[in-house]
Amino acid sequence: MSQVSVERVASADEEILTACHRLIPQLSSSSAPIALRELQEIVSSEVSVLFAARVDSRVVGLLTLVVFRIPTAVRAWIEDVVVDESARGDGERVTIVLFADRESHDAWRDHDRHREAQAVGKAKLYAEYRLYSAEIDYHRDFSSDALR
Repeated sequence: MSQVSVERVASADEEILTACHRLIPQLSSSSAPIALRELQEIVSSEVSVLFAARVDSRVVGLLTLVVFRIPTAVRAWIEDVVVDESARGDGERVTIVLFADRESHDAWRDHDRHREAQAVGKAKLYAEYRLYSAEIDYHRDFSSDALR
């Protein structure tokens, strides 16, 4: 069985563009082919992350993770998950979604609101935290060496 690898697409190139042209029609027959400029916008965006799943160095799947801020939280949305028909059933969809989910958790973990919440939680915990120390006044050793 081939190894599945998932990577965050760092730059829009012909390989990824060709994969988009091959995969997106399997997701939506009404979508127009994406242009290189549009792909570059997605890859360079601060709010979207494009992932590519590979089997034997061939791109067999794509997923877009969109991370955005609303007044009450940071949200992550998974969009346009597509895996090549020839690779379906081998776990690529699960793999690519799990990788994107890890990325969304990382985005929240590193977000300022999360760090603020952690600081408040730590302050509350440490305000109520007490450490007691004691000395051992009496000690018995029942090991076999002590009984000789």
